[in-house]
Order: sequence, then structure tokens, then C-alpha cells
Amino acid sequence: TCDFFVGLEGGLEMEVMQDGSKNLWCMAWMAILGSQSEKCTLGRAADEPSNRTPIKEEDKAAPKWSFSKTSAFRLPPALAHLVLER
Repeated sequence: TCDFFVGLEGGLEMEVMQDGSKNLWCMAWMAILGSQSEKCTLGRAADEPSNRTPIKEEDKAAPKWSFSKTSAFRLPPALAHLVLER
């Protein structure tokens, strides 16, 4: 069996400004679905809330999701125009 799964997804998000202009942001997100196995729990940060309280026996089988935005940057206006207009 697997102890955890990792997925990485990239895409664009449109931001509409008050004046009606549009910005495009390029970003990537990472999602991890982990078990409560020792391999997964050993690598958690010391201040992780689940490390402060013991895991109940009935919760050990429940998977745990974690998400993080890995990066983001605004596309240059000329490139955003090409994407939005074509």
C-alpha cells in the first residue's frame, strides 16, 4: 500500500481590476494525500497541530489532505493579452 500521494497542478487565474482591466497570474499548487503511517507522520513539522495531540485509533485509517501554493507570478501584459484575446 502507498503511504502518500502527491499531485502538482499549474494554471492561470484571472484578476479583474476595479477599472475593468484584467491580469493573469500563473501559479502552481501541490496537493498531498497522506496516511497516518509513521512514514507520513515522521516528516511533519514540529508545530503541526496533529503532532500536539495523539491520533485516536479510529482516526488512524483516515487520510489527511495538505495543500500549498508553490509559486505565483503575474504574466506580462503582452502575454496576458494574447491569452485573453485569442
